[in-house]
Amino acid sequence: LSLLPSADLDLNNRVGDGDVVLDLDRDQSAEFELETQDGRIKVHAAEISDFVQKRSRVTGRLGAGEAKIYVRSDDGSVTLRQ
Repeated sequence: LSLLPSADLDLNNRVGDGDVVLDLDRDQSAEFELETQDGRIKVHAAEISDFVQKRSRVTGRLGAGEAKIYVRSDDGSVTLRQ
């Protein structure tokens, strides 16, 4: 899933079975929450603030955190790239 930068972005995506790869523009400002029950979570971004990583959940903020991103995969990995 590739997204263009937008302060109005409100992404709430849940996948039952499968990996999710989220590609964000370098200028995207967003708060994010990524979860998986059975998989890995990877975040590749230059600057992340308020980063918290637990076993099955990762939260953080890119830039000012204007947009909201929530992604969950019940059985698969979640990757955020910026």
